[in-house]
Amino acid sequence: MMTDEQVFAVKDPPVRGYDPAVPQSSEPRTDAPARGPSAERSPIVRYRCTACGNLTQFDVTTLRRSRAFHHFTVGGDLDVEEVEVLAEEVESVVCHWCGTGDSVVELDPGDVPGDVPGDLPGDVTG
Repeated sequence: MMTDEQVFAVKDPPVRGYDPAVPQSSEPRTDAPARGPSAERSPIVRYRCTACGNLTQFDVTTLRRSRAFHHFTVGGDLDVEEVEVLAEEVESVVCHWCGTGDSVVELDPGDVPGDVPGDLPGDVTG
């Protein structure tokens, strides 16, 4: 007894958030809404360790109180959206190089070369 068989090709399921019709880029999207714990950031504060001269690496402990919309998918994945920082307090700043916190000071924007456009040699944007 012969039967007619039908063969169906099964495609891989689509990757979440991927649309093959949209050209892909390695550049970060600028039109996407900010999400996650860093969605709303405080103004950038620069530090300097007066003990060793470090300008780049500090261990910063921050206490942050925020409100966020948690969206769980049917599959149980969490997507944190609409993060609003209600209060933020820097508890400590310690130099990552020499380990001292007593010698770390906050800098004004003009104190570090490169922080203000036009303050580096050859920089004509200022």
